Amino acid sequence: LAGHPELEESSLIANGEKIPFYAGRGRNFVAAEFSSLSYLRETAINDQIQLVAIEVRKSNLGNVPDFPGYSMLVKFEDPRYIALIYRRNP
Repeated sequence: LAGHPELEESSLIANGEKIPFYAGRGRNFVAAEFSSLSYLRETAINDQIQLVAIEVRKSNLGNVPDFPGYSMLVKFEDPRYIALIYRRNP
């Protein structure tokens, strides 16, 4: 996200603090750490949040729901985790 300055003011929901932190957001995001991914999806869609950031273990990638009306902006992987960032379609 830090590489996309045009998205700096976009609303963001995330299931953890790492992605917003590395994006320079600090605490400026909707935190959904202790919520299910389906709740995160529902909140993002219903509240028309512009960006969705999800970090999951690779073994749980199959549990990530579809986000209709969103496109994947970036995907990062390390040996254990995957970070996905979705952007709301115009």
